[in-house]
Order: sequence, then C-alpha cells, then structure tokens
Amino acid sequence: MVHKHLPQSVAVGGGGVGVGEAGPAPAGALFCGLALKDHMSLRNVFGQPLAACGEPGHSRGSWDGEMKCSEQGGGVHQVCTRMNDKTNTFSTLTGQSDWSRSRHGQNHCLCLGAYALHAAKVGPALDLKCEAIPDIALTPRYVRHWSTWNGLELPRQIEEGVHRLVTECTRQANTDEHKAHLHGLACGMVAAGHMAAPPGVDCDSVEAEAVPEVSTLEVGRLRDEYGAIFGPGGKFPHAQNNRNVGGHLWAAHILDHAPQHTEAELRSLFSEFCPVSGSPVSPGRPAYPFRHDQPGAALEATDNGDTGVHHCCRPCICDLQDGARTAPLDVEVKGGETTTLTALALRRNPCKGRPDGDQGVPGAPAVHCTGGHLTGARTVEVDGEALPVIGILQGGLEGTAAHAQTADDYCAQRRQTGYRGGMGMMFRRVATEGGEAP
Repeated sequence: MVHKHLPQSVAVGGGGVGVGEAGPAPAGALFCGLALKDHMSLRNVFGQPLAACGEPGHSRGSWDGEMKCSEQGGGVHQVCTRMNDKTNTFSTLTGQSDWSRSRHGQNHCLCLGAYALHAAKVGPALDLKCEAIPDIALTPRYVRHWSTWNGLELPRQIEEGVHRLVTECTRQANTDEHKAHLHGLACGMVAAGHMAAPPGVDCDSVEAEAVPEVSTLEVGRLRDEYGAIFGPGGKFPHAQNNRNVGGHLWAAHILDHAPQHTEAELRSLFSEFCPVSGSPVSPGRPAYPFRHDQPGAALEATDNGDTGVHHCCRPCICDLQDGARTAPLDVEVKGGETTTLTALALRRNPCKGRPDGDQGVPGAPAVHCTGGHLTGARTVEVDGEALPVIGILQGGLEGTAAHAQTADDYCAQRRQTGYRGGMGMMFRRVATEGGEAP
C-alpha cells in the first residue's frame, strides 16, 4: 500500500461524456469533462439543496445519475439551461459542432466557460434553471473555468457570464434570503478581484461576513482533493504529492471545511481515507470494528461491534492498535453548532524535541515538523499532551469484520517478519517509539 504518487483516476458518473447528446459526443464536439456523482453536500445558488436539472423524459444532458449538475472537475458542467429556440446556435457560436439544436425541448448542464463565451459574444440570454445550479460555480476556485474555453475564450468573458447568470437568477429568487445568498456569492467574486459587481448588486453594502462560505469539498469525492492537499500548489506542499502516512493532512483538510458541513457529512468524509497509510478509501466501504474502553485509550480490534475505523488493508489493524489513541474532539459544524467526534490521535507527538523540516522518514515527506508539531496537523489533547489527529472512530455501525481481525497470530507474525506489508515501518516509526508495539 506504499505509493510514491496517487495514480491518476477517471471520475465517472451518470451524465453524458461529452457536450452533446447521450452517448458518444458527436464528431467535432469539444469535450469539457465527465459528470460526477455523490453530491450530498451541494447547495444551489440560493443556498438551498441542489435540485435536479433534468426532468422526466429528458435524455442525458451532461449531468450525473440523479440528473444534477454536480460536476466539479473537467470542464465543469454546472449551468442548468432549458434548451429551446434561444440555444439552437449555442454550440456553433462557442466553436462546437451543431449538437445544441438536437437538445431542443430538454435541459442541459452547460460548461461554465462555454456559457461565459456565449454571453461575451452577445448571444441571446438563455433560460436558466437556477435552483439546479450549484453555488460552488460562483466561487473563486472556478474562475479559470469561467475564463477559459478550449482556446476560444474572449477577454473578460467571466464578467459577462457571471453577470448574466446573476441577473437571471435574481429574477428567479423566491425570497430575500435566497437573493442575499446569490448576491453574496457574486460579491465574493468581486472581492477577490475577478470582476466588477453585476448590475443591481450593491457589493459596497455587503459585509465580508455576509459572503456565504461555500465548501468545495464534496462528500463522496474526497480523493478529488488530493492535489489541493498534497500537490506542489496545494495546502501542504511539503508533502511533495505523496500521501504516505498523511492521515493527519486529510483530517486537517476535512476539519478546515467542517463549518460548511453537517456532522453526518463530516463522518462520511472521514470514511474516505485510511488514517494509517493516507490512502483514499472507496466511499461506502464498511468500517472495520474497533473498540476503546475510555478516552485516551488505545484501540482494540474486534470481530463485530458498533464502533469502527475505515482503513485500507489488513496490516493497518496492527498499526492502529499499536499507534493510535482516542480522545473527544469538539468541532463546529454547519449552522454554528458544536458536535463531539471521537478522534484518532497518534500515540505520541513525533515532532517533540525535533528540529523543523523533513523528518527523514523514507517515502513519507508528509512527516514534517514545524514548531514541535507535525506540520499542518490538527491536534487533540490526550493526557495533557497535544497529539496529531489522523482520523475518527465511527459510531453507530452494525456488522462484522470482513476477516478475522482478532487472530492473535496475525500481528505477531507481522512483527516477526519486520512489519512487511501495508505501510511497513513508516507509520510505526512516526506513531510509536522505535516503531515497536507499546
């Protein structure tokens, strides 16, 4: 389970694979990405749960399996549009094949860049379904998707596109609260220096705290954040695009987004990586049963139970028992409420008394110290000491282990063979003194 880099992966979903009709894109069509799925946390531009773009009887329109414009990668199909006479020339006006005419009478998730280019070319204002447009589209993270379109983009097309979308969606807003959320998003783009304020939007009167906090961290798609966490331009560049023993960085990234998510969403996100190896774990994979007697206690593997940990492979059982402890962690979640999670912390602080910088753990540059603590890690207090958080213990589970976790000879045999398999000695050197069982 040791990797130098995370392999490139292709995101798949229930939507179309090109910009045209269902099935293969027509000849000459420009591709703008694949639709994604698993979007429990997405909200629309009014701050409400994201509605479906497609309607009964509609064929695929670059949306996901629930007909939602959930895409967050590739070309970003996020502008839900009612395809009618106004869109007949949309595809040709934006340098594509004449596919949009064949979508007449249906809805479609258009790419941000293509929509912006169409607006900049003064094409007819399109009929949008704003309740089906995710609010993440109006965040600084997506500026490049608005500003570029397969080399055909025009200067300031982002301004033309966003202005037109905000104007149409303001007209569709049902309440002052919905309008305030939409205008707050637009003003966030203005404050970031990407455009002037849209017509009718007074950003001078919008306080900074009124700009909605929109999390681009999507439940079910944690692995898509790999570059944002471990990459050279990411939050923790010292990791050098390497996630080995990087559970503390996954955990920190999730906790940074906690105020924009519910407790259930946080728990789902914590199930998507292994706290030992840092390897992404497929969403929906069962947790393996572990129990602990009290806060600060070590984990003990069991063959069944209602608390557990999502991990990537069997060797992690031994490493979790020897290298992790539990502690209550208070976290602010969506709505300003506070919830208490049972955090998994390393058994020790590997940076205590150590100089700043890379700690020389072969193959694990994420093990890096700053000011006596693991760089980037969130900490939790255990017996009076601040220890790095690497994950959480999940509760409310029902089920049994997929293999005999409590087989006494397994961990003993692994120790006798020098802890081969899994993370080998990497995690153990970090979590325990000398890498041995306590």
